[in-house]
Amino acid sequence: MKICIFMPTTIIIDNKSKLSQQNMLETNKKRLIQYTIGINKIVELNRTNCFDIYIADNGENFESKIKIPESVIIIKNNPNIYGKINKGAGIHEIWNNNIEIISKYNYIIHFEPRQELIDNSFINNFIQNPRTLFTYGQNNNHFNTGLFAIKTNELISYLKYNHSNDIVQNCLSLEYILFNYYINNNITYDVIDKMNLKWHDAYTQKTYIM
Repeated sequence: MKICIFMPTTIIIDNKSKLSQQNMLETNKKRLIQYTIGINKIVELNRTNCFDIYIADNGENFESKIKIPESVIIIKNNPNIYGKINKGAGIHEIWNNNIEIISKYNYIIHFEPRQELIDNSFINNFIQNPRTLFTYGQNNNHFNTGLFAIKTNELISYLKYNHSNDIVQNCLSLEYILFNYYINNNITYDVIDKMNLKWHDAYTQKTYIM
């Protein structure tokens, strides 16, 4: 079974983007620190696992500003047309741009490394029993999308029916779209209580344990 950790990033943001102007993005200075911690931690915790680990970045050139562990494969040629307007649409762009890579694996572990894992409990749970695995957001009516594991054929099928442009035009959230796709199509998935990570909320400037 082939598994990878796939990390979509915008390490250096465009300060003129709509999301930045709305104060919905962390500053470049802080996000460099957060990304450094988040990336190093997930690499350290999975050093003995036979995973390929990818960063797919859609921001400006970052390599002179942050040191990425040598074991991480960096994908640079990612578009950022919709991601400057809607974060979820930006992740869609990155997934679609890397379908050829994603399709080589049975599962991907999706992780957004501006977060910091407290431990590897979510990934370890998945390893013990590989399956599509989520945590619920508040009110159990959407998924948390900062960390989840998904069958790649399910992700690719999902992308065929959900497009970045639609997300932007309808002001949709990835957390709800993905949840509704699984519910509406009666696709089996599993849920555990928490991701066990630190999530940095750029808007409130607070850190939450999730």
